[in-house]
Amino acid sequence: MAEENTTTHAFFFTIIFMTSVVILTIVGYFLFLPKTAPKLITVAVLPFDAPDEFSEHLTRAFPRHLAEMLAESRDLYVVDYDAAEEAVALQERSRGFRNELGTTHIVDGTFEVSDISPESWVLKMRLIDVGKDVWRLKWSNEFSHPQLSLLEIRDAIATEVANGLYDNSIPEPDSSTISSKGFEQFLHASHFFHSGDRARALTILQNLPAEQQTAYGIFLLSELVPGSRELYVEQTLSLMSSYYPAKVLQSKLNYKETKNLVNFLSQMTDLAGQYPNSDAVPALAHLYSDMGWFNEAEHVLLRWSQIRPRSSEPALAIAFNRFRKNDLNGVEHALEIARLRESKNERVDRYRALYDWKVKENELKVTASDYLNWIAQYESGEFSTTDPEWLAFVDSLSCYDQVEINLYVNNQDYIFDDVDCIDLRIWLQPPPWWSFDDPRWTIFREDPRFDLWLENTGIRLKVLEAIEPVPARELFAPKRQVLR
Repeated sequence: MAEENTTTHAFFFTIIFMTSVVILTIVGYFLFLPKTAPKLITVAVLPFDAPDEFSEHLTRAFPRHLAEMLAESRDLYVVDYDAAEEAVALQERSRGFRNELGTTHIVDGTFEVSDISPESWVLKMRLIDVGKDVWRLKWSNEFSHPQLSLLEIRDAIATEVANGLYDNSIPEPDSSTISSKGFEQFLHASHFFHSGDRARALTILQNLPAEQQTAYGIFLLSELVPGSRELYVEQTLSLMSSYYPAKVLQSKLNYKETKNLVNFLSQMTDLAGQYPNSDAVPALAHLYSDMGWFNEAEHVLLRWSQIRPRSSEPALAIAFNRFRKNDLNGVEHALEIARLRESKNERVDRYRALYDWKVKENELKVTASDYLNWIAQYESGEFSTTDPEWLAFVDSLSCYDQVEINLYVNNQDYIFDDVDCIDLRIWLQPPPWWSFDDPRWTIFREDPRFDLWLENTGIRLKVLEAIEPVPARELFAPKRQVLR
């Protein structure tokens, strides 16, 4: 009889145990898995709605700043704010956020006047899943000012949106060392800067008392005062060592100063992996492509295209990279995407015309492009390297474009002797639409001055031969983290 009772009790406890395991598994699936599983989320922060009397530092600069905070995510794709503004501006011409921006989620906000006092307002925030035809509200909340400062509202929104997206790769906001008033003044300056009024932005930031200076404002000064860029970037990182836009810019500035390409490549690889929504991604994409790592470059370029979905630049870069892989159908497709993204863009028209001429052997169309006009003059024998108009034109170009157009007009002396600037591009590949065995490229590479010219830009061929790229899939692979 005792043995029968023991068996019954054992069976009972087994049932209880197994039931508990099943319940905990189900609870764990819904509560914990979303936080640890890899995500396929692309999120955009939209401009906020408000009555006309609201300042645009709230409706434009504030969501821009929120997008920058979310972009610190290691696991999400975060669309750049300019693209979101452009998509919203399309209004009835828009094909929807999924088509215009490639988003699965959007964050939007609406300001409303409060009756408490003239300075009071309420911000209603929403996180919406737009990945399916029927949109789904994922999170919403209201924040009242002045009960909460704008800085406190920012922290709450960033935290709650990250939780709503099950993302624990975004660090917890820490505003303990940030001046609330200084933060709002930074937003004013940011609005003027992005609206093209650099003078007003500079005045606001320069007139701030020292105790109201923020890392965000000082970093903006690095854009407003290029001559002191290195100093402001250093000051930014001394105030906020984790501020990733400053870390990326510091690495770029260091490369221009030290011309150490190996270190620059290593730093961009680390930064792109740690901050895959940052400007380190396009820099790394160009490096991979310029180094001839075309398959890996394709993945980095696609990442760039997803976080800058309305820019023609990544589409053009993809076209150049596919040309190197002999994927001419892919080139045509990428060029068409670039045209659709920016229908009025001189660079897009330029490279489309050069492609039709060099690859399809059509006539070179030079309409509305001084760049193409100079190439046409060279091809017709009317070009002179001493033409004052030519010298003024080429001097106005970026370093990369100076080299490129002088290759097109076979003016190698200018490249070796007169190009005295350095940018983030390296010349290990011929210019767009040239084959690697093009006679002019061969002559350029075999010139006795070529190796020294490369070394002056930080490139030592024997060192580069030993370097291999970090695989892009590994670089951007989601990292599962312990729940915070």
